[in-house]
Amino acid sequence: MNPNGRILAIDYGEKRVGIAISDPLRIFAKPLQVLANSGMAGVIGEIKALVDLHSISKILVGMPYAIDGSL
Repeated sequence: MNPNGRILAIDYGEKRVGIAISDPLRIFAKPLQVLANSGMAGVIGEIKALVDLHSISKILVGMPYAIDGSL
């Protein structure tokens, strides 16, 4: 893992998992892709591949709040 690498953000959902990535300077983030949630093992495998491919040094996971603020 590169200590100066990019940040990967995960928006986990029951059907889909949104992935965003920072620029190399960690100033901006942009959507990278949406993964189909075919199970935890599959999602983790795809995330590991993205970590290696994009030199990720941090991973952020979003909190899944509903529009009304409940979990």
